[in-house]
Amino acid sequence: MFADRQKYHRRRMASLVGCEHYVRRCLLKAPCCGKAYVCRLCHDAEEDHQMDRFLVKEVQCSVCTTVQQAQQTCVECNVTFGEYYCDICHLFDKDKKQYHCQPCGICR
Repeated sequence: MFADRQKYHRRRMASLVGCEHYVRRCLLKAPCCGKAYVCRLCHDAEEDHQMDRFLVKEVQCSVCTTVQQAQQTCVECNVTFGEYYCDICHLFDKDKKQYHCQPCGICR
């Protein structure tokens, strides 16, 4: 129980600014298990299955905790989840001049 609480607290605090992989202000709601994680890589490290980023439909704002459709800005508090957002990959991050590569099917 205590270990679960610690894990939740670490995940919640990380969600305020992102994680070791991405800078963002939202949690992705995993379509596979319904759990909220900062990113698919953090999800995959803790779970016994992988999150399909293309199937993500909902996010939870790290500021006001509103669950909503995946998009760049919170519908409730207007915080920007990430400077860069891809509606296909559901990638939120700081702007590193990424782009969605149609032939590859992922952001580069």
